[in-house]
Amino acid sequence: MEHGNDLTRRRMLQLTGVGVLGAGAMLAGVGCSSGNTPSSSSTKTESVELTVYDPTGSIEITQTFAPRLDSLDNKTIAFVGDDMWEEDRTFPLIKQLMEQKYPSITILTQDNFIHGVDAITKANNGLPDAMKEKHVDGVIVGNAG
Repeated sequence: MEHGNDLTRRRMLQLTGVGVLGAGAMLAGVGCSSGNTPSSSSTKTESVELTVYDPTGSIEITQTFAPRLDSLDNKTIAFVGDDMWEEDRTFPLIKQLMEQKYPSITILTQDNFIHGVDAITKANNGLPDAMKEKHVDGVIVGNAG
């Protein structure tokens, strides 16, 4: 449901994807002669089946997220990352800004837990249990650009 001028990221991706998909599909079906103009040959062409992938990288959401916290006051928030995308620069800044805005917040940095690619991809890595043991209320996972 759209309201006025509100443009969500999802809507922007949908709009961008439709335009790119439409242009790509249209261009894929245009035959050109050596003169770089559409072919005017009267030869019969065979039909071609094209598979067009969504270039936005959007995926269908099959699982909903956990309920959102009502506030970050008096909450424990954990940082978990895959050691990419310059987390060593951004996580400290995120921590500083969150602590300024919510003085009662507790931030557990990624060195308190397994981190790196294994934290994101390895099954049974102990991360959920470690979060429960430290009474984590919320998690910031990575910070990809």
